[in-house]
Order: sequence, then C-alpha cells, then structure tokens
Amino acid sequence: MKVLKWLGKEGAPLLFRLRADVRQWIWGLSFLRECTPARTRHNIKQIVNLGLYSRSTLQRLRRELSLEYEQRTQGILHFYTSESEFAQAQEPARLMREHGCILDMKTPDECVEIEPALAECRDRIVGGSMTPEDESGDAHKFTQELALRCREAGVKFLYNTRILAVSRVGDQIDAREGRRRSRRD
Repeated sequence: MKVLKWLGKEGAPLLFRLRADVRQWIWGLSFLRECTPARTRHNIKQIVNLGLYSRSTLQRLRRELSLEYEQRTQGILHFYTSESEFAQAQEPARLMREHGCILDMKTPDECVEIEPALAECRDRIVGGSMTPEDESGDAHKFTQELALRCREAGVKFLYNTRILAVSRVGDQIDAREGRRRSRRD
C-alpha cells in the first residue's frame, strides 16, 4: 500500500515512474510478489544475515588493514515522525532481533539522548530504533583506502576491461582472459 501512495511523488523513498515498458512491469510485479507477509519474513532474515556478515567483514578489514575513513561506531538511530510507521516497524524489528540483529526500540526522549541535535524537533518524534553495533563512515574514503591496501598487496586493477574468463587454483585467481572495452560494450 505504501508503494501505491508513493506513485508519482518526487520525494518518495521509492520513486517509480510508470512507463509502457514490459521490463518495468515485470520488475514491478516481481517486487510486489516480495511484499507478502511470508516473503517479507524470509527477506528480513536474508537481509539480517547479509548485514551481520557485511558488518563483521568491515570490522575485520578495518582492524587488519588499519583503515581510516571517518568511521563512526556509535550505532545508527532511525527515528519516526508518524505513529503508524512506528507501529508498523515493531514487527520487522522483532523479526530482526529474532535473527540476531541487536535492535532496540526507543522513546522520543531516548532518541534525543542518543542524538541531542534532535532536541529542536523532539515534539515531532514518536519513537525510534537503535542498532548500537552498526557503523557508518565515508564510503569513498573507505574504497580508496581499501584499493591502496590491495595495490600494496600486489593486486592489479584493470579498468575498462571486459573479463571473458577466470581460472582458479584453490582460493586464488590464477589467470584471467579479457579485452579492453570498446565503445560498443
């Protein structure tokens, strides 16, 4: 129902412009199929698993490679200004906790305590959710730092190259077959 309310609204979280395009309609129907309660539960589990893996990999890389990218490790707060959206967030939050994500629901006062900059709009906040183990940072700096460490370890980056084949020996890439991209690729 949210998607239908968002149709045609430029500021919508999911901007969807209807066109006479068969691929768009197929994608749209596939998207809607994923919106059933059973698929939502399944997808939440998959997203939590991916997120936990991603976070642990990021933390390991940061530690092992001493990466600096203006990271902030105090968690991530999401706040709600709509009673109905806050109420609707309760069940997904429960499912996320069930699958191993530490996620705490917060009162408006707790949201302001976590992020004092919210004090000026405290009266519009109805609640929030906090994932204390989540992190954020400058993604561009992260990728630049990671690329530098990779180069230092002997990785060669091939830009504008279409990879045609890769062979593997154990867990190492042994060779690649590629060609420079042309304007037609």
